[in-house]
Amino acid sequence: YEGADAVMLSAETASGSFPVEAVDIMRRIIISTETAADYREDMMRNYDKIQHEVSDAIVNAAIQTAGIVKAKCIASFSQTGSTTMRASRLRPSCPLLGLTPRIGTARMASLFWGVRSIKAPDLNDPNDMANIVTSIAKRYGFAQDGDFVIATAGIPLGKPGRTNVMRVAVVGEE
Repeated sequence: YEGADAVMLSAETASGSFPVEAVDIMRRIIISTETAADYREDMMRNYDKIQHEVSDAIVNAAIQTAGIVKAKCIASFSQTGSTTMRASRLRPSCPLLGLTPRIGTARMASLFWGVRSIKAPDLNDPNDMANIVTSIAKRYGFAQDGDFVIATAGIPLGKPGRTNVMRVAVVGEE
């Protein structure tokens, strides 16, 4: 309920007599927590307490749109991982793809809740956004022809902190 992205065992627990069982208990606790009736409501109350920016509005719109069109994934082009983190905080029901040309950002974003972090080519032209996202979603098995995918990015391109665009794309039509 605190919005943690990951949990880990301490060295003592991980190297004890029952490490597999300890991991299984942790898995069961996580599943129980994330499927509790009030979990998403509580997460949204916490989200309402943070400072909101244009990026938050775009991410929120992407998640709502994904639910309406039953998108298979939401991808964020991000130099710093900030937009990917913002989407992760909302715990969407579909997978999140963190797309970045920076290996350090990719490594960091892989720790965010629900994120599959992928080192992707830099987005140089906003018109390429749909092609890149649909190609990656299909290649990694998140979507297939005819599926909707959502993408977010910032224009002007390559300037961190500028997420201001959302695109709905159909795999196989770009």
